[in-house]
Order: sequence, then C-alpha cells, then structure tokens
Amino acid sequence: MPAARSARLAGGFVSALLLVAARPAPQAAPDYTATAAAYVSSHGLSDLPKDETAVEPALGKAYADLDIGLFHVHYPWAALADAKRGDELKQILLGLVDLQQRWIQWLDEREPATKSAAPPVPPEIATVRRWIAGWKMESIRKATASSDASRSLLTAAGGDAAVVSALKGLAAGMRDGSMARLSVAATPTHLVLAAKRSEFQGLVAYVGWLNEEWKKMAWTAALNARTEFHVNEYVFLALETPAPDGGDPGLAMNREPTGLVQHVTQYASDRLIKSWCGGGIDPQVHTGLAVNLVIELYGENNSRVFGSGEGNKTPARNKFVRGGQSHGGKLAKINADGQWRVDKGKDYFADALRVSQTEGAKQATKEKIGSQNPVANFSLDCKDNPGDHELAVAPFLGAAAAAKEIPENFFGDYQEFLRAYRAGFVRWLSTKAEPKAGSEPRPFSRLLRACIAEPSKPFDEKAAEIYGVPVTAADATTPSLEWQFLAFIPKQK
Repeated sequence: MPAARSARLAGGFVSALLLVAARPAPQAAPDYTATAAAYVSSHGLSDLPKDETAVEPALGKAYADLDIGLFHVHYPWAALADAKRGDELKQILLGLVDLQQRWIQWLDEREPATKSAAPPVPPEIATVRRWIAGWKMESIRKATASSDASRSLLTAAGGDAAVVSALKGLAAGMRDGSMARLSVAATPTHLVLAAKRSEFQGLVAYVGWLNEEWKKMAWTAALNARTEFHVNEYVFLALETPAPDGGDPGLAMNREPTGLVQHVTQYASDRLIKSWCGGGIDPQVHTGLAVNLVIELYGENNSRVFGSGEGNKTPARNKFVRGGQSHGGKLAKINADGQWRVDKGKDYFADALRVSQTEGAKQATKEKIGSQNPVANFSLDCKDNPGDHELAVAPFLGAAAAAKEIPENFFGDYQEFLRAYRAGFVRWLSTKAEPKAGSEPRPFSRLLRACIAEPSKPFDEKAAEIYGVPVTAADATTPSLEWQFLAFIPKQK
C-alpha cells in the first residue's frame, strides 16, 4: 500500500456516489422512440393516451394480474403459454406470500406458548398459499387462449369464494396494518414482471415515452444492462439478466436454484419495509432487514440489489464523493463475487465477517494503523489486485459514521462489506442482543413495531428504550449495540 494514507477510513459509514475524475463531454441520451413505438404496436396500445395515465390500462391489455397482499403483481399473459415461465411465476408468487408471512411473524411481539414455537400464521396467508401451491399450470396455460379481457389470474387459476375472501383479507391487512394489529397506510406496490429482456426493455422505453421526467430516468445508455426500473408505485423487474454482448436474448437469473426468486423477493422486501416503516427505521438497519428476509426464506441471499451492484462488472469509476444514498445498492457494478459472496449469506455472513475482522486486526498491528481495539478493524480486498488490502475501521452504523473515505479500488468490496455487516448486525440484534433488564420478551419485534407506531421518534431513542443502550458510539468506551456486536463477531460459530 502507498505510504500516504490520507483517504484511510477513519471510522463511520457512507454510501457514496462516484463521479468520473476527468469529466467527459455530455452525451445525448439514447433515443428509444423506435423501441417505444414498436412496443405500442406489438401490444395494441395505440388507442391509449400518451401520458402517465396510460400505464395501468397498458398493463391491463397484455398482463395477467393478481392482488397478493401488499403487491399487485402483473405478468405477461403471453408468457404463461410457456410451461417453464408459468412455473417460475408460481414460485415467485409463493415467495411473495412467504415474505409477507415472515414479516408478520417478525412483528409479532407476543410471547409464544413455548420457547421454540413460531408466531402463528394468519389464516388468510395460509389459505392463499395453499391455493397457489395447488395451481395446475396446464389449466392456466389453456386460459392463455381465452379472450377474457380481465386477464385475471384469480379467474384463470379458479379461485373459489374462500380464496377470494382470503385474498381480500390479505390485501386489506397488509395495507392497513391490521394483519399485525397495527395501523399503517401502506401504498400497494405494482410489481411488473417482464419475463424476457425484450419485454422489459420495450416496456421501460414505453413508460419513459409517457412522461418527460420518466424519460430522463429510463432513456439512458444503461437501459440494456438494467434489471429494474421504478416510478411512483410501479416497480418493473426483468426476470432475465442481460446477455454479455448486450443482445436481445437474456440469460437465466438462477446462478443458484433460487436466484430468480431471490431477485424478486429482495426488491419486494425493500418495498415492504419502506411501506410499513417509512422514515421510522434506521436506513442501515432497513438494509439488513431486507437482506435477512430473503435469507430467512431461501437459506441464502446472492441478490445484487444491495452491495456493489446487480451484476459482476460495470464501467469503472474513479473519484470518491461523500454523501449519497443510505442503502448502497444500485451503484456502478464492480466485481461483486469477492469474499462476501463465497457462502451467499447462508450463515448471515458470520464467517466472512469473522475472517475480515481477524485479517483487519493483523493488518492494523503490522502497519500500526487503524484502531487499537482489534474488533474494530476489517480488511477489504482490492478489485484490481487481490493481494492488496485496505482497512475499514468501526463504527459503521449511525450518525457517528458519517465521514468515511475509501480508495476507488476498494469501494466495491466496501459496499459488499456493508451489506454483509448490516445483515449480520440485524441477525445478532434479532436473536442474540440482550434487552433492557426487566423488559418484555421479543425485543426485536417490539423495536420494529415502535418504528411503525412512532415514526417521528429517533430510531436511536427507540432502540435505547428496548435494549438499554444506544445503537452505536465512537468507540467501545461507551456501551452501545454496535460495539457489543463487534465483540460478538469472533465468538460466532
């Protein structure tokens, strides 16, 4: 490493935007007029207005739909003729049901009948899940030949009166909070699933064509590499990754058997937490929650939504700018398959965090840098030279972590570290952290409920009321949850 280390991480957290050091001349945004026009023609949308009011009727013409709790799911009607696509949709819908079930169980603050008992499953969720799990996809495929303009999956899959009632109850309970005995006003998310790359790119080009502000976001050179686009309550997700050559046929998302459903569920969990908690939850805890919900469902999480990017590589960036969004995520893609992806979060990143902490302590001692407290130091890998290492120094949570700098070659690994660290912290907070003496059971559930019920109260105050100490502090001399977690990392098995 160079002798001068002015950009060393002095402690704290930042998710940053990176700008190109030598600013290139402005380039005109790509013109996707022809792509949008082709989409209008192929989907019979020429009679719709050219403004944002056209989105819903456009989806109604070409997409099957189903209200499933907090999510109004849209899926290309024509794609259901493909047996494989239909099975994928079934697994995605089951994942969305399971996600909402797990969320409601996390929010259940009541003491279970036995220590090992899980919170009860709401009957509406159980009914809907049984119905979807029993779908006969051949019958649904035959319905694709129907002229039914409603494009309702409820009709195609033969939902009876009990299913209709359960779907309505699930939607109401997830949107007004009654499913968890709370009061919320959660706006449902329209989750638009594009089975093929061509469908995704055409749809996003069309949506951009409807509104000048949307066009600025959609009609960019990055569209061919994107897997997500959102405006207002609409989230458009591609269900294929871009081909390496940028061509039309996409590639399957299953890097692992559940890769596709991890991808969809990760976006859905992010929206669910935002809808219920809003600004009442610490954004870094929000990220850990969203990552862990997917691990809870699938035993791992290799989604690219948070961390250094959604794929393995993107154009290089080489200037650090402080500030930016709190969630990391959709930044330029750097090599994302480093030390933090080896086990795909199967152990909530416990081993990766322990190894990085051990190596960080060795580096701090050898180079006489970082913190004298060995649990505060973590080793980062260089994207261009795996033998080169940088040191990240705690704290990484809260307002105390607001002025951290990182060299460009280590920034991707730092984003991956933050994803793992937040997930590990939330796992510890929800399963191992000791509540304040004499407090009620299920402290993490009570913390989440406080985030929802008292959104204006600072998160740190809510955490301190339940756990007896603040979330973080500048160092270990002040008791805090983060420093308890840092001391716990080397003890994990």
